[in-house]
Amino acid sequence: MPSPVSRFSIGPDSVLAATLPSLQLHVPADDSCVVRSDLIANKSVQAGSLRVVVLSDTHNYHDSLDVPLGDILIHCGDFTQKGSSQEVHDFALWLSSLPHAHKIVIPGNHDQGTLSSALTLENSNAFFPPGVRFIETASLVEICGLRIFCAGWMQQRQILSEMPIDVDLFVTHGGPQGVFDKRIETSSSDGSRLSDNWDGAGLLQALAYSPPRVHLYGHVHEFGGWFQRGVSDDHPASEAVQAACARTVFINCAQAQDGFRPAGLDRGPTILDIAPLSPDARLNHKASAPPVPRPMVPAAGSSLVITAGPLMGRNGSVLKVLVDGDSFQYRVQIEGGSTVWLDGSQVRVVS
Repeated sequence: MPSPVSRFSIGPDSVLAATLPSLQLHVPADDSCVVRSDLIANKSVQAGSLRVVVLSDTHNYHDSLDVPLGDILIHCGDFTQKGSSQEVHDFALWLSSLPHAHKIVIPGNHDQGTLSSALTLENSNAFFPPGVRFIETASLVEICGLRIFCAGWMQQRQILSEMPIDVDLFVTHGGPQGVFDKRIETSSSDGSRLSDNWDGAGLLQALAYSPPRVHLYGHVHEFGGWFQRGVSDDHPASEAVQAACARTVFINCAQAQDGFRPAGLDRGPTILDIAPLSPDARLNHKASAPPVPRPMVPAAGSSLVITAGPLMGRNGSVLKVLVDGDSFQYRVQIEGGSTVWLDGSQVRVVS
């Protein structure tokens, strides 16, 4: 069993940036994680490290931020409220004014998950200048010796077969199930409770196949500014998954106040100083936590035969694969028929 994790959050003694408390962390080459409360005060980066400034869930309040300088700027999504053309344009114009040499933006559910959403991968160049990498589909980018794997809101459920090895920063909008991913709901009958995260299932499993050094995300405002290394012993994930993720640092970078329509921001940017790994250090990192074996996951378009249930014997093709823990669900186009969801135990992939 992995050792118990410690959970931390920003508190009243945190360094202030634009009057908002900011979380500051340093992840050195040996992957230990320590809080550095002097980051902004001294404006210094430890030798051999890069400064990554992380924004998330700013919901049109980006103009109120004083963004610290850094080597890389990342936004984990929900930079708008409704995803309208005007909102995206305003955010992109503000972003282009920032001096960071490298900028990465992924969409959140407010940016692409609403009826008024205007932003797509195809038209993103019309909004974002050439110096901004807008990443919708799961993609690996390498910047200044850091390997950064990103997946937007609509794609983060489908990364199981795409998670590359040896990732420094994993960037999604929502977090893995059970790690700062639950929203506090209030009911007049039973008081406050934690809601289920409908999109986090399977994300931790994907991480376990190739554990990143750091996972950056947002989405759930209530846990913005919280981080931990590894997952707790009481997490429902298997012991193998817990052990594989024991060295990963999980950070919820959400900045907005609580609620679906926040009235402002409660937190400043997350500031992460991280040391790129040398080739030898990368080998040591991969060997330190043997990953969970990756299952064979069919790609979209694979052919299959239904082996159980009322459709037994019918042929079909895979449209989508979803993962929930160790189990799989397939969206299948039946040959000459409609589309259905099937459990992985009901099909046999043939190509």
